[in-house]
Amino acid sequence: NRSFRISELLFHSPARSIILGFTLLISIGTSLLMLPTASAGEHLGFVNALFTSTSAVCVTGLTVVDTGNAFSPFGQFILLILIQAGGLGIMTMSTLFLMLVGRRPGLVGQIVVQDAFTHSRERNIFSILKDVILFTCVIEGLGIILMFFCFLPGNTMNQALFLSIFHSISAFCNAGFSVFSDSFVRYRENWALNLVLCFLITSGGIGFLVLSELKLKFSFKRPSLSRLSLHSKIVLSTTSILLIFGTVLITAMEWHNTLAPLSVPGRFLSAFFQSVTARTAGFNTLPIGNMANETLFFTILLMFIGASPGS
Repeated sequence: NRSFRISELLFHSPARSIILGFTLLISIGTSLLMLPTASAGEHLGFVNALFTSTSAVCVTGLTVVDTGNAFSPFGQFILLILIQAGGLGIMTMSTLFLMLVGRRPGLVGQIVVQDAFTHSRERNIFSILKDVILFTCVIEGLGIILMFFCFLPGNTMNQALFLSIFHSISAFCNAGFSVFSDSFVRYRENWALNLVLCFLITSGGIGFLVLSELKLKFSFKRPSLSRLSLHSKIVLSTTSILLIFGTVLITAMEWHNTLAPLSVPGRFLSAFFQSVTARTAGFNTLPIGNMANETLFFTILLMFIGASPGS
C-alpha cells in the first residue's frame, strides 16, 4: 500500500534516514527555541530559531543572536541538547562510514583498508556506538571538572557548573557556541581554561577512530607511533603540523596588532588557541574583526582544511 511504499522510500536508504533524522532534529529544535520560555527577552522568530537550531545540530557555531542574552536557561539547555545530539550523530555516522568503506574488498583491498583506517575493522555497530558514547562522556566529563575550577572565581557554584557543562560539550563537539558575548576574549590569558578548551577541541577534531586506537595501542612505557594505523598517523601528524605552523604564522602576523595588548606568553597562548579553534571549533580569544587581512586569509585556509575524517 501507499504508506508502506512511502516508509520504504524514506527508510530503506541509510542516506535518506540520516537526512530525515537531522531534518527532524532541526525541526524539533526550531519549535522548542520558538517557545516563550526559551527566550530571555524578545520572542525568537521562526527564521532566527531555524538558523540557530540548524547551526547547533550541524555544529557550525554561526549565530544570529547573542546566545548568552537572547536565550533563557531553558533555551540554552535546548541548544546544548541539539549540539550534543548533532555532534554525536556526525561523529558516529562518519566513523561508521570510514569503517564500512572496505566492507567487501578483495584480499589486497582488505589489507590496505585495515592498515589505512583501523586495526579492528570487524567491530559491530553497537560496539562502535558504545565506545563513541563512552569516549564522549569521559572526555566531556573531564572537561567539565577542569573548567569548573576555572569558572568558579567570580561565579556561584551553580553558574560555574552550568558554564562548564555548556562549554565542555560545545568544545568537544566543535560547535563553537558560547554564552559569553565576546566568546573567550575575557579569558584570553587564562592558561588553564585555554588549554582545557584546546584539548577538548582537538580530541573532538581528530575523531573517534584515532582516540580508540590511541587507547588500545599506545603505551606510555613503550611509546611508538609505528603501531598506529596509517589513518591515525596521518591525522596526528597533520594536526600537529597545522597547529605548530598556524601558531607561528598567527603570532608573526598579529604580534603588533591584536596580540599587542597581551603579555609575551599570552601572545603565544592566544595565537595557539586561534590555530586550534580556526579549523573547526569557532571560538575566539582575539577580536576577529580587527585582524590583519593576511591573518584572515590564513584563517580561511585553516577553516577550508577543517578537522579530520571521523571527527
